[in-house]
Amino acid sequence: MLVLTTLLLSEVHLQGAPSPRSPPPSTPPSTPPSPSPLSGLVSASSDLRFLIDEAQNHGSDVTVFLAPGAHLKLSSQIKCTSNIKVTVASSGERATLDGQGQTGLFRLEGCSLTLRGLILVNGKALSLGGGVVSATGGDVEIIDSTVKDCSAGQVCRAASQPPCSAAWQRNERWRWPRLPHPALSSQPQNGGVISAFRSGAVSLIGSTVTDCSAGIVTDC
Repeated sequence: MLVLTTLLLSEVHLQGAPSPRSPPPSTPPSTPPSPSPLSGLVSASSDLRFLIDEAQNHGSDVTVFLAPGAHLKLSSQIKCTSNIKVTVASSGERATLDGQGQTGLFRLEGCSLTLRGLILVNGKALSLGGGVVSATGGDVEIIDSTVKDCSAGQVCRAASQPPCSAAWQRNERWRWPRLPHPALSSQPQNGGVISAFRSGAVSLIGSTVTDCSAGIVTDC
């Protein structure tokens, strides 16, 4: 009898016990913050490539300051294939980006690029493209810079296509209009400084272009 009573009391106690509280609703996850822009001061082309590659890996805009007076020699184009904004700038004595007559300087596929306060020399596109920048998508700006001794590659153009500017060529849905600019000529040749295909805005501001030649355009 004692055992039974104890069991009954135990059952009553259990039935009267309050049910455990439900856990509070979880807080909805907050929107992840946008990546912080990257920046750095460099004096070597390998460091410039590294910072741009890191920015692409993180999906972050990047500003790279080149040490005044630095001379960065490129053996191949610096490529950017992410939808980020890249700014490369210098000041004072200004830094030089040198394609050594072997390569264009930048190739963009989605990136926007601003080049400010630089000396851009010896850029040579080995095929269709600009001696300094070949761009697909994104904006391109060259501001307060000096562009010298650049050239574009040879390109095959159908007879029905109108001529393009010697300093830049822009291709929109296979239409090849000339882009008027006081520093540019309108020779029937491919762009020598910038080649832009389905890109955003293309700007050449406060800059000088000397001894740059457009690529030879041949009939297909």
